[in-house]
Amino acid sequence: MGCRVPGASGPDEFWQLLSEGRDAVTVVPEGRWDPFSAPDETGEVSRHGGFLDDVAGFDAEFFGIPPREAAVMDP
Repeated sequence: MGCRVPGASGPDEFWQLLSEGRDAVTVVPEGRWDPFSAPDETGEVSRHGGFLDDVAGFDAEFFGIPPREAAVMDP
């Protein structure tokens, strides 16, 4: 089994994160979006979240996702 989740690049790291009671919520990384320019429908802004490293390295072709669809997907 394999996985990539915020704060862990595989199942062992993910289990370690969970067993230590940690989370991987961080401030919005630079270059993702300006958290102050995109309020939701209630006027709130999102300054924190769980983010994957190197989202540009996602291999859409491996998963059968067309390039056009991959370009507009949320990481």
